[in-house]
Amino acid sequence: MKKRILFGLTLTLALAGCGSNTNSTVEETTATVVETEALEEEVVIEDVEEEIVEEETSGNGMSSANLYISLGGEPTSYPFSYTGNLTPELLLTGMSALTGWDLSLDGKISSGKGGMTVAFADTSSLVVGPPEEQKDEFFCFDTYQLAESILNSVMYTLQYNYVDAELGDPSSLDIYFCGADDAELYIPQIDLTVSMYEPYDGSLME
Repeated sequence: MKKRILFGLTLTLALAGCGSNTNSTVEETTATVVETEALEEEVVIEDVEEEIVEEETSGNGMSSANLYISLGGEPTSYPFSYTGNLTPELLLTGMSALTGWDLSLDGKISSGKGGMTVAFADTSSLVVGPPEEQKDEFFCFDTYQLAESILNSVMYTLQYNYVDAELGDPSSLDIYFCGADDAELYIPQIDLTVSMYEPYDGSLME
């Protein structure tokens, strides 16, 4: 059954940097999610500033991209429609609206020759755990599965949106993760630290 949800998400991103990647200036990304549909949801986001990736725009002013969610194994692609400009932060805002995961950031996602670095805030689901009510199609049975699903989904979404698979291998884009205040990402519920000095390889197992 189609579900129509109308709500607003405001993602305010502070200046942060990790590893060797470059810093960006502080800006506020405001996204309004106007529609989601279970299983084959299309996330629609409007009124977003700053352009990083150019996408084809349809006659109604909407542009499209894809979100890639992995709960284990190969990721599933979900259509993502938006107006304005596509940024890495906007992709994560769409992922959060789609899955219900808190993907709050501690600054903008930085990019450079070494790849891209994502700094998660202390309020993110990686630190505080899963939301009280999880969506059935994105349900995770424990903190380990949730953490790995979040990191894998963010990795795939950034790689497949910033590397054209027809021109190169998306996995060639290294994705790094860190925590707030330029520290390593620590997941307290499973007592695990994700290295900020090595690109994430798709598994939390050491």
